[in-house]
Amino acid sequence: MIDGEDPVRIAIDDLLCVGIGVCVDTEPNAVILGDDGVSKPIAGVRLPRERAQLLCKLCPSGAISIQPDQP
Repeated sequence: MIDGEDPVRIAIDDLLCVGIGVCVDTEPNAVILGDDGVSKPIAGVRLPRERAQLLCKLCPSGAISIQPDQP
């Protein structure tokens, strides 16, 4: 477990993302800005739920969401 918290994956809707980069500045080890100017989650990276929720809240276009756990 990461930081003793419930780790989750994030998703970024590339149709909603406007590439401002707040997510990259906030979590540079979890999100990158692609060559197309759209933010993308780094594959396999999980964040503590609290930090993922903050990313969702900070995204000006509402493009970031928390992925449900896969069985």
